[in-house]
Amino acid sequence: MKSLNGYLKKILLFISLFSLFFLHFKTDTLAQDSQFLVNSYFVHTINTDSVDTKITIQLTTETTRVLSIYTATIQAKNISPKCYINKTEEVQCDRYNRTSVTDIQFGFNNKVITPENPFEIIITYTTPHSNEISYNLPSKVLDTNTKEVIVKYPKGKGEFSWASENIQNKGQEGNLYTITFQKPQNPEISLFFTKDIQYKFVVNRVFSNPTEQVQTFELILPMDSEFQKVLWKEINPMPSFSTIDEDGNYIFSYMVEANKTIDCHITGFIQKETSTNTTQPKDFLTKNTGYWEITDTTEIQRVHSFLKDKGLEIHPDITDISLLSEKQKEIFYKYLYQYVIYRLDYKKNIKLGQIELPRIDIPSIIKNSSSLSALDFANFYIALLRHFSIPSRMVLGYISNISGYTTDGYYHYWVEYYDDTKQQWVSVDPFMEEYRKQNLFGNDFADHIAIIRRGKNPMTPTLTFYTPNDFLVTLENKDIQEKRLIINKSFSLEDYDITKKYLKGYINLSNSGNIAISDIRLEKSSLGKISQYIDSTSNTTSTLLLPGQNHNIQLNLPFEKINSNEIMIAGKVSNTSGVSEDIVLKTKIPNGIPTYVIILSKVLSFIVFSVIILFSYVIFKSIKKYKWTQQV
Repeated sequence: MKSLNGYLKKILLFISLFSLFFLHFKTDTLAQDSQFLVNSYFVHTINTDSVDTKITIQLTTETTRVLSIYTATIQAKNISPKCYINKTEEVQCDRYNRTSVTDIQFGFNNKVITPENPFEIIITYTTPHSNEISYNLPSKVLDTNTKEVIVKYPKGKGEFSWASENIQNKGQEGNLYTITFQKPQNPEISLFFTKDIQYKFVVNRVFSNPTEQVQTFELILPMDSEFQKVLWKEINPMPSFSTIDEDGNYIFSYMVEANKTIDCHITGFIQKETSTNTTQPKDFLTKNTGYWEITDTTEIQRVHSFLKDKGLEIHPDITDISLLSEKQKEIFYKYLYQYVIYRLDYKKNIKLGQIELPRIDIPSIIKNSSSLSALDFANFYIALLRHFSIPSRMVLGYISNISGYTTDGYYHYWVEYYDDTKQQWVSVDPFMEEYRKQNLFGNDFADHIAIIRRGKNPMTPTLTFYTPNDFLVTLENKDIQEKRLIINKSFSLEDYDITKKYLKGYINLSNSGNIAISDIRLEKSSLGKISQYIDSTSNTTSTLLLPGQNHNIQLNLPFEKINSNEIMIAGKVSNTSGVSEDIVLKTKIPNGIPTYVIILSKVLSFIVFSVIILFSYVIFKSIKKYKWTQQV
């Protein structure tokens, strides 16, 4: 019995000692345990046809702990890593490939980690890369805090054009340029080494008319703007007619006959670039209307208080910042943007890409400022901008996946305002800045593709894409398309008819390039101001001339203005993005017009002119004589 008791005491003593040891040296099978703080650091070196990646993972702890197994999950696939500890000591690590990530597992046989001696793991690998234009570089290890990402690239590549994260520092290291990112938000960082970031888009829509009458269906396509150019590859079939509205939207109209169906297939390219051409804001872009009107005086007082705290104090009754100095205006634009982010918060667990959202007015946004959508952010911001007479408009568009917000792209709302100091439009996205917790003011937004602009009406136009297959966007930078404005033109006159008052002329314009012509302007002619002779029923300012389309303009030319055997007309065709071409049209007058008709027209014109002068003179003398008689 005594022996048994002694044996039990030994067992209890052993358990106690083991427990004390366990409490002091807790064994962690995974570093992801909350007792460890895990930071990661990335260095990517871009070569001619590959990228070398070095990841340093640092494990720290507040108390002495023991590590058995650590698994690093990296946003990369099909890699062959080499693993190190103590900077240079290579160790065995196991690799497990998954769909889009790679798990790298280490066994450390109860490695003791103390607060004084943090533990570092280094992982290196090389990935082939044949595309010299764009790079998607991993910036996250699962369940770690990324402190820094450094990208090195040869000086021969020149300056990069766009990055998906804010850059904290630029430098040089031998023959390499270096750029540094601090605490990136997404699992990948995108870099572009080209001025033209190009997307390919595909539109597939079926319009069915089951009725017994002709129906017209509308399709709104991405437009040319200050921030993007659209190059068309295929439009099949051509729309019955195409127009451009006051906001610059491209509207295709298809007339479908009774019990017929039209299958539309449209492809093209969208090039993201900032144009030097800037369209002047229209008057309606400062109008306070509907969802873009703020009447809450308390809210305006909050704005002024916020601006004052930032160091900008303006008169509380001011509603037009054109009265401010250029320096004040520059600060005002930035701080008003910051106020929106300070004032509003997005709805928790919000799903990006939701377009069909219930509309709420400005009072409701102010009341429920912590549970809002991108649409609400845009409406509130525009209401504030227009309160201070700043031209602004809403954009409904598509966010590509190059910035890493989501795996796929999604539809989104943002804002454009007109900077009176810089004389240019500025694109801003306060919702995305609040969502990502990252400064995006002044961002080029190479991932934002505009489809619809709303400036005149906060409700229309509406998006005409409904399913994921209606509008497909992919990055396409291997073959940068060249913009081509090619206009074929002809000018003819009808045969002479003595019974008619005018000589009819016909101008035919054909777009053989790959960009839309949004403005056709006939400016001068040998007959004087040509615009007065254009038949208004055959030519409208809203006409959009797509590649492959023809446009006819009818002229009504009075005989008395024809003073030579040739008529010349000069004008210009242009694209919204700033591409333009001068046109000159010439034609001989028809042989059928007798010379005496032209002479007679001139004589009659002279007679009419003389009669007008004589009549005016008689009236003048009569008035003068009357005044003289009254004085007498």
